[in-house]
Amino acid sequence: MNSQWKSIALMGGFAEIESDEVIVLVNNAEIGSEINVQNAEQDLKEAKLTISKFSENEKNPEKIKALKEISKAEARIQAAKN
Repeated sequence: MNSQWKSIALMGGFAEIESDEVIVLVNNAEIGSEINVQNAEQDLKEAKLTISKFSENEKNPEKIKALKEISKAEARIQAAKN
């Protein structure tokens, strides 16, 4: 049994936890040690720049996509740094 912990960025999905076992069903996953932090930080910067072009209450497909990109980039950065 391997008891080593690995940080993984999970993108959308479900998890089931039972005893000492975790089962995840996700759209995408990246192991933290394989994530390029500079690329993730650049993606975050670009998504935040896109968001800044919209008003706070505006509902726009581009804005929604940028919000998802912010969440994804933040998850990738966190996984890479842990």
